[in-house]
Amino acid sequence: MLGDNNKDYQMSLGWSLNHQDICSPGTYSHEGAGHCGLYIDPKERLIYVFFVPSQTGWVAEAVINPRAIVWSSLV
Repeated sequence: MLGDNNKDYQMSLGWSLNHQDICSPGTYSHEGAGHCGLYIDPKERLIYVFFVPSQTGWVAEAVINPRAIVWSSLV
């Protein structure tokens, strides 16, 4: 399971609660198989959903980089 090797990986009912990156405090998310995800940022009143049509494994260019572009536009 994702996060099994990390003692501080916070999950609740399948939602990731701890974002130590560009997202606002209080943001929660869920990433699923097939390069899809949902991020909800209550502070910015933002919902970010992504679907990446790809047969390859998880890659930052498809998931993290677009998310960084969206949140950096809020600054």
